[in-house]
Amino acid sequence: YWNGGIFISRTSVLLGEMERELTQISALADEGDVTYETLRTKVTLNKRFGRLREAAEVAKQGTMIKDNTSANPWFDSAVLFLFAGEEEKYRQHCQEFANWVEATSTALKQDKLIKSCLLLPDTIPLSILPIEPLRETAKSEGAYRTFFRGCCALYSYREGDYGDARRWVSMAGPGRDEANTLVALVSAMTEFQLGESTKARDLLERASASIPPELRDLGSPQFDDKLPLDAKTIDVNWLIAELLRREAAALILDSE
Repeated sequence: YWNGGIFISRTSVLLGEMERELTQISALADEGDVTYETLRTKVTLNKRFGRLREAAEVAKQGTMIKDNTSANPWFDSAVLFLFAGEEEKYRQHCQEFANWVEATSTALKQDKLIKSCLLLPDTIPLSILPIEPLRETAKSEGAYRTFFRGCCALYSYREGDYGDARRWVSMAGPGRDEANTLVALVSAMTEFQLGESTKARDLLERASASIPPELRDLGSPQFDDKLPLDAKTIDVNWLIAELLRREAAALILDSE
């Protein structure tokens, strides 16, 4: 719109509003008035601006809040460190996350830990991850069954047990779009490893079409042209799907 003869885009106005909100949240944090919900708002705003390294570091602060019992800051940090190109920090963070999660933790915490540590191969020894209790929970028909079964499929894929990965994929069933996409991407990589390259390409194509296209350039210089992003677009589960899409594309398409 026009302001005193100067054209101001809607994007510029929105960015200004987000900057002011970010400043207010930072002030609260500086005063010690910190909960992870406060920090998570700051994480989200940084992600919407494309400030991935800053978002990762803020999420990491959440893991240090006294008496924190939420796996969310750990989960967010792991994914964001990878997108920010901080692979060494990611690997160290995963080890700390594994030490934090107790054997008796809920299935949701187990899922977030395992999924975080499987975003790259050989991040930490698979044997220290609580996969057996998650597998037991994943057999039930709970609300998160597709997420849990997708996580179990990814674990088997990282183990190199492609037959078991295919079995978990076949059990996954329909769920939220993000969960369905994760399962499809694991299935694509699994089928490729089992010699089904045509099926793998088809699965990858369909899964890729489900991921918000703005994420394709996340972490690259071209990404700046797409700011600010919608909050739903940069949901952590979509970020995980995009990381796996890139791995699957490199595996399947680069082999052609």
